[in-house]
Amino acid sequence: NQFTTNFTGSLVMPLPYTRGFGQDNPNNTAIRTQEVARDSSEWQVKALVNQTARDIDLAYLEIVRTLEALKNANENRALIGQLRDRTDRLFAQSLSTRFQKAQYDNEYAKAQIRVENALQAYVNASVSLARLIGNPDAIAAADLYLPFAEGAELTAEAPFKLDQALATAQKNRPDYFIAGLNRSAAEIALAAARNQAQPDVQVSANIVSGQNSSVIGYENPIKSQANIFNPDSLNQTYGITYTYPWLNRALEAEAERAELNLQSSQVDVRATETQVRQEITVGLSTLQSARAQVRYSATQAKGLGAAVASLQRRLDVGVVSDDELITTSSQLLDAQQAVVNARINAKEAETILYYARGTINADLAARTSQSVAERRRLELLAGTGHVGLFAPADRPTETAATESTRVSR
Repeated sequence: NQFTTNFTGSLVMPLPYTRGFGQDNPNNTAIRTQEVARDSSEWQVKALVNQTARDIDLAYLEIVRTLEALKNANENRALIGQLRDRTDRLFAQSLSTRFQKAQYDNEYAKAQIRVENALQAYVNASVSLARLIGNPDAIAAADLYLPFAEGAELTAEAPFKLDQALATAQKNRPDYFIAGLNRSAAEIALAAARNQAQPDVQVSANIVSGQNSSVIGYENPIKSQANIFNPDSLNQTYGITYTYPWLNRALEAEAERAELNLQSSQVDVRATETQVRQEITVGLSTLQSARAQVRYSATQAKGLGAAVASLQRRLDVGVVSDDELITTSSQLLDAQQAVVNARINAKEAETILYYARGTINADLAARTSQSVAERRRLELLAGTGHVGLFAPADRPTETAATESTRVSR
């Protein structure tokens, strides 16, 4: 037997600085684009987590607001009810007029309506939270959510500073990274478009080296393969191909479009920076205003509470009129609700600031821990890597821990 071996080699490649050469070639561009898309997807997940945590926290705070309003409405109804019962007794003894009795009956009816409205607002707030967390029973109002131990959380004041918040946002806010990755993708696309707009110059080489029986074969395959570079015949073909479309308009237009996309992404980066700064600035302003309103309304409510108690004592001896007590008690109800609204507004502003900094997922986990043991447990879980998105934030100067849970059913 005679053994022969043939070798065929082909090479096709672009010349340097022509279309398809370098790191901006289509294959490498596709790899880099997918890497950017992968990183962007991770940050988009984090952004979605932050948005969901913000929306749920705001929905929870709305439950607290409506429940406190219901509590105040019930207390006002109880006060009006006591006055109505007193008037009824006096009317039965002919010591009060029919007008006074009708007046208190009307005030009690209005107090009852306020309670019903407050109860409906609370049910609506519970259903809104249920929609966010996907509880079908609560959506149908079969279950209601109750805040637990929210008093400590409402009175706690987390410290925020503009410079610290902005610096934290630059390190943690997903929107920054998403905008930056979009810009990176646009830069890659522009470089690829410019590469494709270059002249298309391809060099090629084809070599066929062969052994055949016309001379003599080899007695075994090993000798045949060892002498592959000692061929009986050798064919070599070399070529160069130059391609340039008429005026190259399509590829030049694609490069211009990619450049415009890059400029648009750069604008988006600046817009994101402006948006985050505005969110933090507005949040800080709202927070300061709400905290000031809490102090003012609390002082006003305290004074009106003392006034109502004094008027009740003086009413028994006939020194003041029923109208004065009714008016003052109504003012007290408004002041108490103003305190609640201001506190909730302050907590909502804190939630917005946590979100604006991009740390609400971690900060919320720490704030919702019920005890020191739970916070320690959360830290241990974070150390294992199983709760990466909700790991406690390592910023003790910016996060106020509380001893309350969020919701119980």
